[in-house]
Amino acid sequence: MGGRKTDQTDVPAPEDPDRKRVLNVLAQRRYRQRQRNRLAELEKKARLPSTEKDGQDSRSISPQSESREEEGIDKLPADIGVGTLTGHADAEDGTQCQFQFPSDATLEVPELKVVDVIHDIAVLLQCEDTIRNIKSIRTFTSTTCPSGHPLPTTFLPTHEQKRIPHHPVLDLLPWPPVRSKLIRVFNRSPNIRPPVARDPLAMMTLLNNMETPEDGLRVNGRDGYEADNWEVGQRFFANWWWALECEIVERSSALRVLRGKESLFVEG
Repeated sequence: MGGRKTDQTDVPAPEDPDRKRVLNVLAQRRYRQRQRNRLAELEKKARLPSTEKDGQDSRSISPQSESREEEGIDKLPADIGVGTLTGHADAEDGTQCQFQFPSDATLEVPELKVVDVIHDIAVLLQCEDTIRNIKSIRTFTSTTCPSGHPLPTTFLPTHEQKRIPHHPVLDLLPWPPVRSKLIRVFNRSPNIRPPVARDPLAMMTLLNNMETPEDGLRVNGRDGYEADNWEVGQRFFANWWWALECEIVERSSALRVLRGKESLFVEG
């Protein structure tokens, strides 16, 4: 009954029937590691307030607790898909998280949330390993997302995504008109593009501007697939305003004002 064994650290060729399984295993490994890192960070934050107020050491976690937590991390679904963007998965047995955080601990870090959401979208679109490769080029075809998960409406490919070769970073933006406009711009000769798009490393600049703390992109709420939950920050706007729809700018400015920040403006 021994099935064929595949080295799960090597991704098989596209025609190999094991490719999908290996990609899924690798995605699960990355997901588990990110969950461990996130848990460690939250534990650290949870300890700080009580230490500062009471001068007491935080309660240590017993080996049994660590063992139970490790088991909880390993209880992952066979496929990691849409659910990872809409909140943390519940434990299979329905129990609550064993870690109790003080009420004054800051649990949500918006600057880091957008990085997680972008990564999860990249996993869904099968480009998590290529978005930081400056030479990556693709068109969006029926084989782009072989995971079997239906794509959310926001991330369905546009005409330009399906017809014009482009860098996969452009597929991660949550606004279809913006994706199309940027693909058309980057399909032109560099000398007639806007200045920020002329640089050979423009795709890395775009990704960096998306993930820049505070002034990059921001996800409000729990649903990273809903375009209206995304907000544009000043740094992103300063470089890419020419690709954004007026509605996006107006909504983002209104949300910024509610938080006591300036409306978006063109610098210089």
